Amino acid sequence: MSQRVDEVRFELPDPWRRKILPDRNRHRPAAAPTIRQEDVDTAQETISPLIPQARRMVAASPSPVRDADPASPLGVAAMTLAMLSAARADWTTRGKLQQTLPQLWLAQMSLPPAVSCAAGLAGLCLEEDVEQMIVRPAGTGDTSQAWAVSWTWAAEALRTPVAACEDATHEQVVEVLTSYASAEPLQRLVAAYLAPERGDWAQAALEGADPLPVMALAVPHTGDQLLGLLDRVPSYSVGGTGFTNLVTAVDRIGADALPTLKALLDDDPDAAEARNYYSLIAELPSDEALDLLIEHIDDPRAGASILTATDRRPGPALDLLARRASAGRGTAELLAARVRSDRDLAAEVADRLPAGAAARIREVLAEGDHPDADPSQLPALLISPPWAGKRSRKTQTVIEGLKAPDDTRLDWLPGEQEEWLTVPNYQRGHNPRPGSAGSNSPIRCWPATECGGTSSCCSSTPPRNYCGHCWAV
Repeated sequence: MSQRVDEVRFELPDPWRRKILPDRNRHRPAAAPTIRQEDVDTAQETISPLIPQARRMVAASPSPVRDADPASPLGVAAMTLAMLSAARADWTTRGKLQQTLPQLWLAQMSLPPAVSCAAGLAGLCLEEDVEQMIVRPAGTGDTSQAWAVSWTWAAEALRTPVAACEDATHEQVVEVLTSYASAEPLQRLVAAYLAPERGDWAQAALEGADPLPVMALAVPHTGDQLLGLLDRVPSYSVGGTGFTNLVTAVDRIGADALPTLKALLDDDPDAAEARNYYSLIAELPSDEALDLLIEHIDDPRAGASILTATDRRPGPALDLLARRASAGRGTAELLAARVRSDRDLAAEVADRLPAGAAARIREVLAEGDHPDADPSQLPALLISPPWAGKRSRKTQTVIEGLKAPDDTRLDWLPGEQEEWLTVPNYQRGHNPRPGSAGSNSPIRCWPATECGGTSSCCSSTPPRNYCGHCWAV
């Protein structure tokens, strides 16, 4: 029996490959991304009003943060975290910082120091000190830092420049990352994330911190490492913002990623996530992956993936379908379709199957070929479907004299704006956060009533400095 080349070779197709994070080997970019002067200018404009408060925060911080050279990677990382804190709940400003600061770093320093800044940022955290926040080195016990987005963006922004840089520059980058590969847990994660070819760093990078950010999904080199992360990253992000990281790991690990994908399906994902998981399983070159798809043949979210997988591996598909044909109508119908599509292959497969499974294939073979129906006996809808011919374009109706307003106006009911400005929630207004300028209350987690007591920081002892449901520093 001839075997198709792509039955045993694992390579994700182009639609999936576009989701894979770049690396130095299989997915190396053709050229390094261009530094946009517009982003550099935006970064400088955004940090300008934040610098005075950030400097005060760093000056009040403990050594070695306080004593770091402002131009050193540690000094830059400390100022970056301080500026993010100074921006408070101004998400527009925080978004600009995260989007443009890596461009500013690359414009003002070479790639290796910029990588050191990103790794250094992962080793810092914020702490309340009397009347202001300070920056200090993060310890092993600072696991709540893993939930923050105050550092992952930097490593994610540098992944492509590191993958695309010259070999000599990359050697310098790896030399820098080597010192972080044995540092604090989240710094080890950054090192393994930015040097994915270093499989020997992966295991250490996934130890020590719990929970982990979703970028950790891009680090594993084995199926066991990937499966072990599912309980340690935010589950709601795996199929959403973390999906690119998951695809990157599956591309590297191949068929050994099947237990992880099966576990994700068992976790009751929504329809879009389930279709993505099924589609990835359909690409895995193993009988176990194909059998798992056939097992879910009654799940409408799996339909397209099952057809893709059985088309790619027709021999194993016939084998597995014949063994399962008695399990349900869907399996029997798909078996019959596969037999009719390649009768010679079906006969070869039947010769090596147990008697019961072989009989199911031979029963379909015995039916013979069905001749094409006489068009005169078919409904007109099947012979000349209306969507197959040309359609006449209808003239659009235009109402003369209508004009759009020149400006947009927001109207408030009497007293409504004043009422909203006093509501203690940043999502409903821009009133001062507790502890900020214009507020006399100290910085603390909001009472549990603000988030219904569901946030772990509301009930922690001692209370944390922020509540993910109320305020974010």
